Amino acid sequence: MDVPDAQMRRLGRWDHSRMTQHYSTGLPRQGARMLAGHGPEPGKSLFRFIHLVTYRIGNYYLERECLSPTDELQKLIFPLIEATDASNEKNGPDLQDIAQRSFMELLRWFRVIILQDAVFLRDKFSSSPLWNHHIFKHPLFEEFATRLKVEARHGDEPRMVSISRVIPHVAHVLQEQYRAVQTTLNIHHQSNEIRFSNIDSKIQQSINEAEPLRQLLAALNDKGLEVRTHIRVSEMGEGAAAVTQPFQLTSATDRSVPATADQSIIVPSVPQYRMQPWVQTVVQLWEEYDRGIAPAVGQPRGPSIRVLDEKHGSAWRRLPVDKKAYSRRRHIWLEIIAASKDLGIPPEQVAEKMDCWRSEGRKSSISLKKLDDMLSAVGKSREPPLWGPNRVELLRYV
Repeated sequence: MDVPDAQMRRLGRWDHSRMTQHYSTGLPRQGARMLAGHGPEPGKSLFRFIHLVTYRIGNYYLERECLSPTDELQKLIFPLIEATDASNEKNGPDLQDIAQRSFMELLRWFRVIILQDAVFLRDKFSSSPLWNHHIFKHPLFEEFATRLKVEARHGDEPRMVSISRVIPHVAHVLQEQYRAVQTTLNIHHQSNEIRFSNIDSKIQQSINEAEPLRQLLAALNDKGLEVRTHIRVSEMGEGAAAVTQPFQLTSATDRSVPATADQSIIVPSVPQYRMQPWVQTVVQLWEEYDRGIAPAVGQPRGPSIRVLDEKHGSAWRRLPVDKKAYSRRRHIWLEIIAASKDLGIPPEQVAEKMDCWRSEGRKSSISLKKLDDMLSAVGKSREPPLWGPNRVELLRYV
């Protein structure tokens, strides 16, 4: 068979040199190719003074690989592959069996090889009882066998074979680079999957750790914060009687209350609320005033500004930024209440009509700040009413 002597020794594992035992891959590729039926072809001289007779790598192919069976036919071989993959994917990213997933990919490759080889082996060993299996009598297999025989006999040769016949060395280099790139991409893909799964788990852990804080903020948004100050004056000995004279606490009405020993004083606090800065429509503005508005999707409503005014007056907006935001919206609330009384319609409909008026016939809607300024000027009798007497012109906006 003209297999090189070195290849024969590697095939039989009779080569005990240090190179073979410690550094070589142990795969006699040239001998394996020749034993598979692919004859040797002499190469060209690689150097000017050294003439080497080599066996070209990559100048062979199997004709039956020109056509792949359909997915439906492939699933008849090893039919539990998909169910095994689905069971493995149900586990979390950290619990999936990578070896099992790789073995399933190997079995998918075997599906194609078995079906392609069976087409030609059935003709060569027609008396084998193996062909009585229902898979090899299936109409899909018969159709595939007919097409594969035609393609193998009359089809075009693979592109890599054509290239290897013209420039075998370049073809070999391209194949090796392709395999190296493919291996690198697979390694990066697997490492990225592990990295992304770790990131997902850390994000979920952070979300779980921040959940109590989110619940606390939601409760503060909904009910406010109540601070109680507890002052206790303890009894002291007679020697310190001159120091512990009863003291007085002056209230807002300038009334004096003597503090006796062991007395608790509760100082109530007013919840502070900051109006939502993302409100852009009159409908949202009225909702925040009348019923309270949720700061984000899935969160409870905040307090009603109307209720805060009724209970606490202006004490709930002590910061300058809150006072400024309130003053820029107050005239719109008052106008909605007055228009609802004049027109006999609910305040929500009045707010919708105001939004229609803000955007009708304009390139951009009038901002809420500008609308509040216009209503403030009308209230000071510097401008005519925006919607006529008793605001009847609002009725034509729908």
